[in-house]
Parts: sequence; C-alpha cells; structure tokens
Amino acid sequence: MKGFDTDFWFGVAVVILLVGLDIAIAEIFQINFTFVVLGSLVFLCGVLHIWGKMIDRASPEDTPLIYCEWQDRLNAFDFDANQASTISSLKDLSLTLEASIGMSFTFHSEPGLKKSDVYFEGVIMRNSKGNIIIRSLKPIKI
Repeated sequence: MKGFDTDFWFGVAVVILLVGLDIAIAEIFQINFTFVVLGSLVFLCGVLHIWGKMIDRASPEDTPLIYCEWQDRLNAFDFDANQASTISSLKDLSLTLEASIGMSFTFHSEPGLKKSDVYFEGVIMRNSKGNIIIRSLKPIKI
C-alpha cells in the first residue's frame, strides 16, 4: 500500500456530489432520475472534451532535440551543458545557453557504438555551484 490516493478520493467525492445533484434535480423538476443522470453524463463528457482540447492546445507539439555528449556526464542525472554540440544545437534554435536555463528539451546522447542512442527529457539549469548543467528527468523510448 503506497498511501493515501488523493486522486481516487477526489473522484469519489465528485461522483457522490454529482449523484446528489442529480437526485435533487430529479426531485425538484419531477424528471425521471435516469434521464437526469444521462443528461449530466453527456454534459460532463462535453466539459471534459473541451478541457482536453484546451490542454492539447496549450501543450508544446514537440520539444526540440538537443545533442549532448555522453562522455561529459557529471553523475547519474547531470551532463555538462558547456559543450560544443549542445551550444550548436541551441544556436540552431536561436538560443544561447544562458537564455535556455529553465527550458525543457529532448536530449540525444550516444553512449558508444556498441549501445544504441539514448534519448531523455531534461532541463537546462544551474547546479549548486552555479554551473550550467543538463539535468535528465526521464528516459524516452524511441
């Protein structure tokens, strides 16, 4: 057991409130409860569809691909961002290393000829020493 699942219990609360609202509407307007539930489900589906479209529109289509050198890896999660291939990739996007701090990208790193290429989501940031680094967040399967 991992702990309290807030998303699940929020959903339970919403369903209870929705059923209570449906009962109240059915009693007030003297409408069959089944029709009220069907109407509220159609309304809810419409709202969720519009909400999904708004999220899709706000999300970036594809994050740009930036190259980083595998041999410039600092630890398990960090890469040195001050490398020619990374700076060149950012320059192609009309960005400087300093201007790209805080931005998320898809990074491409080739660990060697015997292994396949590695892709990961990451962010360019400053570490505790003030150096600009690439922090890998999660791998991407290509």
